[in-house]
Amino acid sequence: MAMKFRAHDTFFIRKGWLSKGMKYVCNKPDVFIDKNDPPMDVLGIGSNMVKALRYWLQTVGLTIEPNSGRRTQRFTKLGKAIFEHDRFIEETGTLFLLQYKLASNKEDATAWYYFFNEFTMSEFTKEDFVANLQNFVLMNEPNTSVAIRSLNDDFTCIINTYLPKFRSGSPRNNPENNIDCPFGELGLVDVLSKVRRTYKKTIPSVASINPWVALAVIQDQSKGRKEIKEIHLYDGDVFCQHNAFRAPGAAAAEIFEVQHNKTDYFQQMYSNMHRQIISHPQFIRESNMEELGELTFVFLAMDSGPDKQVVVDYLSSKGISFIDTGIDIQQTSNGLLGTTRSTLSESGNREAINRNVSFAVAEKGLYESNIQTAELNAFCALTAVLRWKAMVGFYRDANQMSNCVYNTIDGEFKWD
Repeated sequence: MAMKFRAHDTFFIRKGWLSKGMKYVCNKPDVFIDKNDPPMDVLGIGSNMVKALRYWLQTVGLTIEPNSGRRTQRFTKLGKAIFEHDRFIEETGTLFLLQYKLASNKEDATAWYYFFNEFTMSEFTKEDFVANLQNFVLMNEPNTSVAIRSLNDDFTCIINTYLPKFRSGSPRNNPENNIDCPFGELGLVDVLSKVRRTYKKTIPSVASINPWVALAVIQDQSKGRKEIKEIHLYDGDVFCQHNAFRAPGAAAAEIFEVQHNKTDYFQQMYSNMHRQIISHPQFIRESNMEELGELTFVFLAMDSGPDKQVVVDYLSSKGISFIDTGIDIQQTSNGLLGTTRSTLSESGNREAINRNVSFAVAEKGLYESNIQTAELNAFCALTAVLRWKAMVGFYRDANQMSNCVYNTIDGEFKWD
């Protein structure tokens, strides 16, 4: 991952800068590179400030420029919308959108990304932040060397971005330095002690965030993923008393008199919360496995054997990602030993399944005797769903492990 530090040349975003930059990009896309009409003269700021403004316009997502050739600026979709509807950035919602783009820009604004996404200290000094940022760089780019001065300057720029000068106690050297950054209106950072130079992160009130802005961020975070339109349930078993003890919820006694199929029962129960749950009261075998071909993801809870092998091979051939689950229970002299496993198999990476899943027909074990281990069933299902939600980006997934095994004897999770 490329990282960038001190690209702002110590200049934080001044009020009016972004509006001025958008105005000239609209009228003169080559404003930053025209040698015949120097940008310092056009924009009315010094050469280092010109570099900083060019950097900030791109880093907050207003403009982009090609990596090679004639590097003229053009608006992004967001930049065009802001220029047309709020070019002077008077709406707080606009500032929050630009803040989101800045804080999520891991490559071009690494210190900002780290500060808002990885740095966990709510109260801190410059030394705290710089030391932690150094460790972040070493963990992610061990061969990259970043000067301490650059990290210090990034911290100072962050503080100047979110704290008005009168609050931070910074000296007023000249009129240009007295111009605050508009991001200070968001109230994301505050001073704990001017004497000790300690700071704290603050959380804006929910009321200050426009719901449309929140929706835009959620949509962007989805990265093109769609909502789950349908959930298909496959199982040929009848829902009866012995397996109800391993199922979620507490079924009423009269339910067992009807002899519902499992999938029909769960479809009826969960339809109180979810739409488009579709029941298929049948086992999946080679004869009907093509019904899985239109699904986008599959959770498997099948006994080992040839049917499972065929289904796994079919899903792999179709490029369908899935999670396979398994439970094993053994009798020991000191009680039961329970083991759960959930294994992710993604399209293009089937190594975890080949390494951790057996398709041999297993001997009938304690689990087949209807032993009541609802907690193991629930635990196995939870780890499978957690792994899926991490895969789709709901939970942060730093290591992207594919296989999770838990056993009751030592209470440890083993990931690989």
